[in-house]
Amino acid sequence: MKNRRLWEILALFTIVAVALVQCDQFILYDELVDENLESQVAQSPATQTAELAIAPVAATLTATASLTFSASGGTPPYVYSMTSGLGTIDADTGVYSAPLGASTDAVRVTDAAGGTNDAAVTVTTAGALGISPSSISLVTNGSITFAAGGGTAPYTFSVESGGGVIDAVSGAYVAPPTSGLATVRVTDSQGTPETAEASITVNIAGALLISPSSIVLGTGGSVSFNAYGGVAPYAFSIVVGGGLVDPVTGVYNAPLGSDSVTVRVTDSDTPPSTNDAAVTVNAPPPAALAISPSSISLFTNSTAGFGAGGGVPPYSFLVVAGAGSVNPTTGVFTASSTAGTSTIRVTDSDAPPAQIEAIATVYEPLRIVPESRSLTVGSSFSFSATGGKTPYNYTVVSGGGSMNAATGLYTAPGGAGSAVVRVTDDLMNTRDAAVTVTAAQPLVITPASKTLIAGDSVSFTAIGGTSPYTFSILAPADGFINATTGEYTAPGSTATDIIRVTDALNNTSDATATVVGAGPLSISPGSVTVPVNGQRVFSASGGAPPYSFAVVSGAGSINASTGTYSAPSSAGAVTVRVTDSLLNNQSATVDVAGAGCGLSFTENEPNDDDSPPWTNVDDFGIELVPGCSVTIFGETDLSGEADVFAFSRGSANVVTFIATWNTGDDELDFQLYDNGGNDVVDSDSDGADIEFMMWTVGGGSPMRYLAIETAGDGGASYTLTISAE
Repeated sequence: MKNRRLWEILALFTIVAVALVQCDQFILYDELVDENLESQVAQSPATQTAELAIAPVAATLTATASLTFSASGGTPPYVYSMTSGLGTIDADTGVYSAPLGASTDAVRVTDAAGGTNDAAVTVTTAGALGISPSSISLVTNGSITFAAGGGTAPYTFSVESGGGVIDAVSGAYVAPPTSGLATVRVTDSQGTPETAEASITVNIAGALLISPSSIVLGTGGSVSFNAYGGVAPYAFSIVVGGGLVDPVTGVYNAPLGSDSVTVRVTDSDTPPSTNDAAVTVNAPPPAALAISPSSISLFTNSTAGFGAGGGVPPYSFLVVAGAGSVNPTTGVFTASSTAGTSTIRVTDSDAPPAQIEAIATVYEPLRIVPESRSLTVGSSFSFSATGGKTPYNYTVVSGGGSMNAATGLYTAPGGAGSAVVRVTDDLMNTRDAAVTVTAAQPLVITPASKTLIAGDSVSFTAIGGTSPYTFSILAPADGFINATTGEYTAPGSTATDIIRVTDALNNTSDATATVVGAGPLSISPGSVTVPVNGQRVFSASGGAPPYSFAVVSGAGSINASTGTYSAPSSAGAVTVRVTDSLLNNQSATVDVAGAGCGLSFTENEPNDDDSPPWTNVDDFGIELVPGCSVTIFGETDLSGEADVFAFSRGSANVVTFIATWNTGDDELDFQLYDNGGNDVVDSDSDGADIEFMMWTVGGGSPMRYLAIETAGDGGASYTLTISAE
């Protein structure tokens, strides 16, 4: 009976001891043991190592803020580390430093026995005042240090409701001895202060707790839940919402989408106790739409790729300004064939859609001009560049010589050889030109002599020697010459100039410019009608004599020296050309027409005697054609001086002559002569105020010449029409 009583007492002692250890307290109930049991029951307190804990288990900080984590339980010493996120922590002191931007971090403490426990840190961008942790569960008389971030330091902490006390400067809070809810407030130092609050749940020591009791995570984030009080071991589970929780360690991994989750811890008491924690899972907002690259330079007709990120895919690309085209799906941009600036816009699929733009600057391909050049030793030449992006930089990359980096002026070395010169644009594109340096040849000006018309121009050039060349006119100078190009302009009158070219080594070569004539070459008449078998004399002026005449199209012939043209026996169009000694030429047109049908002529021979033989005769090559007529216009000469015309009767049977003139003060006499000069018909217009006369000659009367004269003072204008039947 006594032994049974002893075991009952021992069992009770064990239960009480275990319960007290769970509460981190030990009480010796010696009043339960009488003196008879002192020799049988050891009075040494039962001992048990506390679980490793980290505080705070959850915190919210602003970017660049800091927080000191502390550890208890387990086996010291402790080592702190980061298991995820962008912040940093001092391994020995536990001082955590938040990153520059938003982040979800996990801090781990590891004790000497290898045990671990984690805390979650939510980092927000600096700005609004915040307090960390924003909610926590404590046991009665428990403590925690709150931290503030954002707003304007320094901060002041206060207890706004519930119990407990807090240090206004450090934020160190001690829970009250009774359970309940409390609110801690932090106030910053702005002109209009901002405040932030944290909620505290105070539980009686020994009650089952889960920490953190609430937390906000990003999708895919994680946090380690810890349990206190109650009866170990603990089991963690998800009772509402998604994600995964390790039932033993309490490590929770959030789902990939937004969610509201309840995580529960259950102890091993009989019946078991439970406590829940609330997890809010927020999907991060999509990153801002971006296009890459934001600017690019490329050549005409080339391609470049643009990419998009952030926003809501899929994306669509479009050229909104400038030339070129872009693939709307792939973002590959094709530049146009001309230089310019284009704007490429990418649009995402958000509602409303976001847009962002990039700039493409298109340049002509870089070129060096010329791409090759031959120079004599010691000479200089200026290379130039086109396309690319200015400014340009010129260099000699191989061979001899020197180059002005800004102007491209290259100076060849003193010996023969080769060199390569290069131009580099502002985008570091390069193009090369080859230079061949040769020994100087004798300097020669060309042409060595030149004859030109007054006022004309000619270009003289130089070969050999050493460039650059300088052109000049030796005194006395009548013309003008461009010293660089060698273009010579003749004076307005005849002259002879000596043209000289001088090279870079002062070698010289001379040419002669002979200036002749005045004015441009011309031919007269420029257009004329000549009857078949008739003649016409052409003349030339200006240009550089002597002149040479030629028929260049059509029939007939012309005297090369005198310009006398002889028409053919049939009608047609003819071109006559005159060429001067400088090979300048001008042309005239000749209309060769049937002589007896519809033609008109004007007498142009000087005065003659009034009887044959005549020394001056107008012979228009008139051959009368039945059914046709010809007209002669003239003006009478002085009395005793006749206008004489030659014509052929041809096949005409009856010939009618009709004459009119403009005054009755003169009488006109008309005489027809045969080929031997014999008078065939004599018709006089005797009497005053007669201005018209007609007569007809029939049969086979011979006719060759017609003479018209006046008995008056001359000067009467007449018209004579000859009709044939």
